[in-house]
Amino acid sequence: MKESSPESDEPEPQPFEAGSEEVVLSAGSYGDIIRFLQVIPGVVATSDTSNEVLVRGGHPMETLYLVDGIEIPNINHLATIGTTGGFAPMIDAAAVQSLKLYTGGYEAKYSQRLSSVTEITLHDPGKYGHHAEADFGIQGIGGLIEHKLFRGDILGSAHHGLLDVVTKNAGMNGVPAYTNALTRFRASDPSGNSLTLLNIAGWDSISITPCQADALETSEISSQYSAWRETTAAVWQHVFSPRAFGVGTVTDSEQVEHIHQQDQFLTPSEAVGLTWMKCPLPASVVHTTPVYMEDSNSALSSASYRYEFGSSKISVSLGSGFWLQRPHYQIAQPIGAYSPYSRDPVRTDSASFTSNFAVGGKWLLRAGYLSSIQRLGRKWRSQATDLRLWPPHSHYSRVEPEISPRRICRGSRRIR
Repeated sequence: MKESSPESDEPEPQPFEAGSEEVVLSAGSYGDIIRFLQVIPGVVATSDTSNEVLVRGGHPMETLYLVDGIEIPNINHLATIGTTGGFAPMIDAAAVQSLKLYTGGYEAKYSQRLSSVTEITLHDPGKYGHHAEADFGIQGIGGLIEHKLFRGDILGSAHHGLLDVVTKNAGMNGVPAYTNALTRFRASDPSGNSLTLLNIAGWDSISITPCQADALETSEISSQYSAWRETTAAVWQHVFSPRAFGVGTVTDSEQVEHIHQQDQFLTPSEAVGLTWMKCPLPASVVHTTPVYMEDSNSALSSASYRYEFGSSKISVSLGSGFWLQRPHYQIAQPIGAYSPYSRDPVRTDSASFTSNFAVGGKWLLRAGYLSSIQRLGRKWRSQATDLRLWPPHSHYSRVEPEISPRRICRGSRRIR
């Protein structure tokens, strides 16, 4: 791992860089590209059961992950709600060529993120040619293949965790199972125009059944979790001249989760000799009743375009992006929940919720930026940035007033 050395006229914070071999060989990372970030100064972990990171004291949701320049909302299996962390990554370390972590000073095009930006660059088949490999380790079993295809190249990778193969209990009355796949196709022409298609997908599940015959067991809730998440993206780069090019990106991300929980009740006549029974307990001893059910889909679509121009005197970067959130939730608590404000050990306030976004309810966020850098001699330069964010607009049937855009930051500075 190294920190890029800054040039004499560029004192901005430089990213930390690392290759895939450093990730695999780093102590405590277990081949996890996200856990590897925890060894970098200013980055800390929240727990041993999740690879989510806190950068410069910010919330895990304030960290942006990019794969070949494409935003991935959450790149982890068994993703933690409201964060960008999870149990294990959906990207195999063998498919990664390098990664960069920006903890400050990153460009205005990375909007909505306050803590850090992590850029993950996948293998370049143009460099390695035809290549295939298989691997076996703590993260699971899998492999990758790289191959020339038409006027481009294709990269494929797949992985499956081993915990559910070697054991049925990982110390939590259950064991997680997860599988992931990655596919990328790239094509380009001699003029520099290029097309990139990327798909990253993962499937995971876990079933937890506490055993009431265990004297040390503190929970009575059985849980079943299953989910899949994927991101599909297309990137088109067009070169206008040796000094200017444009990049258009379209992405769609889906995260579907199914969570079902049941409370366990013991048959009074069978509870006398419970401590002598072996787990799992027979159905005649334990009865269940549903207490929580969730079927959700957190979908996000985006489209963005940026234009870059550079010369020996001035460089200009401008762009705009749109993010469309399409959430759908179906949640039920048939017999309610325990209240921390009541002494009575009973469930109350049963509730159910079903969102209906077929007629609207989608949230649209718009943003635009303009950044320019003008060089003034060999040691001085002037930099100006203007970033504007339009507040989320909800598409409902009712009429809403027009909301004016909000200027997030605008300024110029002279840097020595």
